[in-house]
Amino acid sequence: MNNEYNENDYRWVKELMNYPKTLNMRLDFFDDTSEIDIPDDPIEKVIFQKKAKKAIRKIAQNKGHILMVGRPGTGKSMLANMFKNVLDKSLGDYLRPVSSIVACPGKDKNHIRFSYENPEKIDKEIASLRKGIEEAKVNMDDFSLADQINSVKKVRRWLLGISAVSAICGIFFPIAFIFTGLTGMGSIFMYIQENNHKVQERIQNENHDAEKKSFKPFEDMIPEVLYDPRKETDLMARISEPNARNMKGGFRHDPYQSSSLHTPPHKRAFLGAHAKSPIIYIDELKTLIKAGYMSDLLEIMQNKKYILEGGNNMGSGAADRSENYLSADNLIIACCNHDTLEQLQQEGDGAFLSRIEDKGEIIHMESAVPETLENTLQVAQYVKQEIINFSEEIKNTWGKIIEQEGYKGVRKRSEHLFGRPLPKDYKLESKEFSRNSVLEIIKELRCRSFDGKLTSILRPINGIIKTAEYEAIFESSQFVEPHHVRLALKEHLSIEGGMAQEIISHKKDLKKIYCLND
Repeated sequence: MNNEYNENDYRWVKELMNYPKTLNMRLDFFDDTSEIDIPDDPIEKVIFQKKAKKAIRKIAQNKGHILMVGRPGTGKSMLANMFKNVLDKSLGDYLRPVSSIVACPGKDKNHIRFSYENPEKIDKEIASLRKGIEEAKVNMDDFSLADQINSVKKVRRWLLGISAVSAICGIFFPIAFIFTGLTGMGSIFMYIQENNHKVQERIQNENHDAEKKSFKPFEDMIPEVLYDPRKETDLMARISEPNARNMKGGFRHDPYQSSSLHTPPHKRAFLGAHAKSPIIYIDELKTLIKAGYMSDLLEIMQNKKYILEGGNNMGSGAADRSENYLSADNLIIACCNHDTLEQLQQEGDGAFLSRIEDKGEIIHMESAVPETLENTLQVAQYVKQEIINFSEEIKNTWGKIIEQEGYKGVRKRSEHLFGRPLPKDYKLESKEFSRNSVLEIIKELRCRSFDGKLTSILRPINGIIKTAEYEAIFESSQFVEPHHVRLALKEHLSIEGGMAQEIISHKKDLKKIYCLND
């Protein structure tokens, strides 16, 4: 009988049979994950990806650009956040902007000018301008003819008094009625004069209000602070759909487009990520290509400055424009998959890739890593980190309820969610993983890869760890045990795995039918 197995096959079978024992020996330094320490270095919290982490440290030192290429779930977004954290701790004081960006009126109604000013200084100057305009408004005396009106009133009252006396005297001396008629006509004339003064006073005051409104052109000349470094302190801007509006900025619609109420362009301007953020993180470069923003990005990366322009349509703000440049010395962190990398190689003969390589590096994220002792230990660290994240999620979701109602209230509310009674000792707290349950996670990582490696696509594993946590909580178990992980794996079976199981089940049924027919 021919033996088709060779020496390598026997060695592989022997290694596979000893695998559980070997794996257990590698992790014999802890009994559960409470004994595992999390590194203080933010970059080391990303497990695997040794080459990527080394490149990121080098790029952070040189303030370069990064393009991370890899499959979803390999840690691209997490590495981008860690890169920001490392830069913040090391060079944040020097990277973070210190000047306010101020917009001022330009040469005409469609142009503005930018200046970079000390925040405290520009606040004082703007406050001084506003105060001066308000004082000028207040110091404008209201027009008044009160003195003339009071004089006419006095004469009118005297004439009315004389008319009354002469009318009484006319009863005895008829000639006195002549004085009554004359003084009566005089009082009527004074009454008309008084009304004329009042009308004139009102007209002048209305014109005076119009003069107060004439201060609007001076108010429109006051500069507008578009960026204040004291309020916006985040080093990195996350852009999911890059376009001219959120990357460069622009001009808002003017609600008062006619008469003297129109809003000047420097008060309608807004800034994008290029002007405000030292680091720009583009989550998916495919969206940038679809939006057609690649040419603008390449120009800004080359020149490190740009002119702010209005929209390309004929609406409000289309003709608005800045007279001088905005500074845009950004570090670009971008992520993409391998299919997008092919498009980038064709886009402008790979112009974007050459910009990245000129001042940075293209990092290829590993989809799988060898199952070394170092990588095995990192899986245990990863599980511990996910337990901490799970604990934070519980705190954010149930923290107020736990504080006000205790765990008894949490149990009652959870029973409504799950539609079944829960154990009386049910306590919504994260559980540590036992060593054997960590081994189950490592075995799963190996099963999802090939050639004795561990998969680096960790995002699906996050859900498995959380589900295993809940299984342990429902059983009121002290630790998450291997059977909790196996239950979680059944719930999180992938589409491919589900199809494979269904095919295997159908084959078994066919064999039974075949045997029965025989």
